[in-house]
Amino acid sequence: MIRTKAECKRRYDAAPGAEDFFTFPVFFAALCEKHALDRFSRDVLSKEARGALLSDADKLLSGYPLQYYLGEAEFFGQMFQISEGVLIPRADTEVLVREALACLPENGVLYDLCCGSGCIAISVLHKRPDAFAVAVDLSDRALECASVNALRFQVRDRLIFRKRDLLRESAAQKKADLICMNPPYIRTAVIETLPENVKREPRLALDGGADGLIFYRAILSRLSQILKEDGVALFEIGFDQGADLMRLADAYGCFASILPDLGGRDRAAKITLAKSRSI
Repeated sequence: MIRTKAECKRRYDAAPGAEDFFTFPVFFAALCEKHALDRFSRDVLSKEARGALLSDADKLLSGYPLQYYLGEAEFFGQMFQISEGVLIPRADTEVLVREALACLPENGVLYDLCCGSGCIAISVLHKRPDAFAVAVDLSDRALECASVNALRFQVRDRLIFRKRDLLRESAAQKKADLICMNPPYIRTAVIETLPENVKREPRLALDGGADGLIFYRAILSRLSQILKEDGVALFEIGFDQGADLMRLADAYGCFASILPDLGGRDRAAKITLAKSRSI
């Protein structure tokens, strides 16, 4: 009898770069979870069932994202539904949620721009029952996924969804107390050099133009139209974009400070409208 775990380990070890996607225990646990197997049943599979499991193993080892395979991703201590065509939530983005919870006033309104799965707005609303939010994205798939997550976490009654092209349209007509945005910020030329599992995510959610800054320019150019005078905007940025965001904010008459992620790398820009305001 060929042991299922041993065969999966053989394939894992033979796959180039598999360790860059996940460890073997995480990989094998995902397969067992998806196929509802325990340590006993995994070695008494029918030929068809074993073939299906090994086919899934090869799919994951080719770079198919684990989160798409399982249909969920962990973010801020909760499991969010996720599907193909939607950006996968990452721990790096949690810095925006932590800062948002500190900045959002009582009964405040949050705009979550380029909302994807809705993980930012929903995480804030889940912790703040007094708050309200508007989540904006161009992708129908993202908005559908975010709506499902809002229902899952019972915040749908405090969350409005809007489909907008933020490069050309305003996010809303009224002004928010707080704006959070995790936009596409990877330079176009870099996209094809990304790991295979990242390239399986929607390019719409990754490609930030030639310099990675097109969304920041678009929002900063009309920030005063959508953010209250004493409000705060929080933008996720690439680890090497801190200086660029400082210059852009200054060019648009704003003040910016850069926040690190848990690894100490630049991860977010905290922006206010008035240069003189201390943040």
